[in-house]
Amino acid sequence: MQKAPATLGDVLYAKSKAPVPEQDWAALVQSIAARDQLALHTLYEMAYRIVFTLIMRITANRETAEELTIDVFHDVWRRASRYDAANGTVLSWIMSQARSRAIDRLRFESRKKRSHWRGRRNCNCDSLTWTIEASASSLRWPSGLADVRGNPTPRRGRMPQP
Repeated sequence: MQKAPATLGDVLYAKSKAPVPEQDWAALVQSIAARDQLALHTLYEMAYRIVFTLIMRITANRETAEELTIDVFHDVWRRASRYDAANGTVLSWIMSQARSRAIDRLRFESRKKRSHWRGRRNCNCDSLTWTIEASASSLRWPSGLADVRGNPTPRRGRMPQP
């Protein structure tokens, strides 16, 4: 009987023969820092599935996940010379970039939506206020009645202004 996978990595790499040693990952990053495009392609082939999966889980949008996955590997290309093995594994470095990019995108989209609705709300409220003020100025107060504060009816029969 086959044992159920315990982690996402178990699922993604179920067909792979053996885990890649960290030295191999680090060697790829060093080659990328030396502008080896083949090394970047190799690193991409080894890690894009898990990067895409993480971003997809965070953003819940396939197009965004595809775009950000490419952005992450572009960042790897640009920042490879700054990778420091003392700060963690290559895969954790890449996944950290993926997570940050995905969260930044969610924040950006959230701000964009808020500013869109804020703009619409202000527009609608302003026009609504103007409409109410215009309507109130044209209304006449019934003669002989007190206003809501108990004041006698204004002389000209107009509604009291706040």
